[in-house]
Amino acid sequence: MKYPAIEINLSKIRRNTEIVVNICKNYGIDVVGVTKVSNGSIDLAKAFIEGGVRTLGDSRIENLKAYESLSVKKMLIRIPMISEIEDVVRYADISLNSEIEVIKALSREAEKMGKVHEIILMIDVGDLREGIFYEDEVFETVEEILKLKGVKLTGIGTNLTCFGAIIPSKENLSRLVDIKDK
Repeated sequence: MKYPAIEINLSKIRRNTEIVVNICKNYGIDVVGVTKVSNGSIDLAKAFIEGGVRTLGDSRIENLKAYESLSVKKMLIRIPMISEIEDVVRYADISLNSEIEVIKALSREAEKMGKVHEIILMIDVGDLREGIFYEDEVFETVEEILKLKGVKLTGIGTNLTCFGAIIPSKENLSRLVDIKDK
């Protein structure tokens, strides 16, 4: 064995995933198995899938590409760059987005490939990392997305405790829920 090394107990990952998936299922929540920092480990991805995960998420397109043969959805868990559009549509079923020009480019590429790419529209509720900050801009962007044929607005999301150390609270998450309800 090479040192330093991290040993991953795949049976524990599988079992813990199963427990989390079952708890979340009771609340209508689908779990995304995030493989970030696993360097595209197929074994880890399979443990998540065997535990009941139906979507794998990673921030690196090359890792999603490694999962191409796995029969689950793949999610790019970051905002894609315009230069990556072709690979994003090819290897990710879902991506996080906030820029309408990128979303339009995803739609055009998805149409070329005969696909519909799913979009989670990111909303900034104070972390200042990624997403649309102003509510009126959120609704303008949604209107634009709904006109596009190559993408489907699957949901909204936010990023907390990352860049700006904003802790999730009833207040900032209520803003996200209020936008969803409108």
